[in-house]
Amino acid sequence: MVELPLPEKGVRKMDLSVSLEIPAHVFTDHDPWSRLQLLARLGSPDEEVKPELLESTDAIRRAALAAAHRAKVRRRELLRSAVNRARATAEVDWEELERDFERLLEEALAELRRARDWIGKPRAEESFALARERKLAAEFLSNQVIELVSRVQRAVDHLVAARRPVEESMKAPLRALQRKLVRELAAEYAYRKEQGFPSPSSADPVELDRYVSRVSSLKKHFQEILFLQIDSEHVDKRLRYFVSTMAAILAALVVIPLTAIATGSHGLGGLGFGLSTSLLIAVLAYGVRERIKEGVRGWLTSRAAKVGRRTTLSIPPRASGEGQRVARVRETFSTRRIKQTDPVHPDLPSSLPMTCLRYQMTGVVGGELREPSSHRVKLVFRYDLTPIFSRLHDPVEEVPILDESGERLAFAEAPRLYRFPVEARLFDGEKTQAISGKLLVHKGGLVRIESNEPETVPLLDERVASLPAGMMGRR
Repeated sequence: MVELPLPEKGVRKMDLSVSLEIPAHVFTDHDPWSRLQLLARLGSPDEEVKPELLESTDAIRRAALAAAHRAKVRRRELLRSAVNRARATAEVDWEELERDFERLLEEALAELRRARDWIGKPRAEESFALARERKLAAEFLSNQVIELVSRVQRAVDHLVAARRPVEESMKAPLRALQRKLVRELAAEYAYRKEQGFPSPSSADPVELDRYVSRVSSLKKHFQEILFLQIDSEHVDKRLRYFVSTMAAILAALVVIPLTAIATGSHGLGGLGFGLSTSLLIAVLAYGVRERIKEGVRGWLTSRAAKVGRRTTLSIPPRASGEGQRVARVRETFSTRRIKQTDPVHPDLPSSLPMTCLRYQMTGVVGGELREPSSHRVKLVFRYDLTPIFSRLHDPVEEVPILDESGERLAFAEAPRLYRFPVEARLFDGEKTQAISGKLLVHKGGLVRIESNEPETVPLLDERVASLPAGMMGRR
């Protein structure tokens, strides 16, 4: 995911490039455009909405999104501060850290719940549509409370796993924090039961599936007002008829004069060629014309394909009364063969053949938005590597080991992972940022991403498969 700031006035240039190196023996030719999915939306508003402005369903949605965004920012600041303090020194006062952490957690939860109760409170004499939207907003923000508690718990588990064996001084603060999280989650489930909201109360897969589907649907419902319309046009498709016409004209300019010379009365026909020979020459000339036409068309098409496609991001008419362009970009794909140093013997001249798949997006972002509460554009990229995964070896390999007694041989299942180097660079109009790492994959798909940067874990609450850096967010 890439997050770009919107300029206050005018436009701002942007340049994004992503390169992925894949071993040549597993790479297979495929159409990269059919494997790429691009999603775009405006960033969530972060300003509080005045009560008198909550007179439409869109205004209620924006207020709920703003409250959820502020809670997300508070959550990240909370976890970043706790992790930095935990790693600052070898001797950490865990009791003091737990008290500060619990205080900040209470403040974040209290702010989110205040927004939930304020936005979801029914108003007298309002329409059914507004009352229903307020009910949905209360459920949406209740989901954010559960998300906040769960992300904090996962971050705590990650921190504990990184400090094993667990120090004795950590155990009591950890138990206190876990009890706090349990109480907050129980309180939220009690609120949801009172309001009639669905809650996961067991490990039943059907019930959990319904809950997850409901959460996902609500998220899409509220973020709908932020989605951008994507219009893409491939340059080679636009020039298809022009290229075909030019190829036919060039082929005709070459073949027709040659045919006239070979079969006309002033050409080779004067040498006594009969009807059959002249007909054969005409047929051969037609075949040559087709070959010339196809060759010229292929050459022109390959040049046009390098231009890629042009994409426009705009606000749909529903969101602002009329469409409004937010960004204009040009996207290109390219592949090339490279040599990579053998990681096993980097000191030797041997190298590994690799195929570098490169994607680039350049253009401008900007335009005076009619919704000043949105200050960012978020781009989400998804690329399907299924053709590559199917060519990999089995994901598990059995390795012989000795048991604890050392007298019996056993086999352990070890994951067989491939490492694909990946690098991304982003110029947002002011500065350039770069991140690099490795995709760890097996036959079943992507496992995780390892960053080449020193492990600082700035955002422990996010998913594993991500590469954070500045304006480049996690996904």
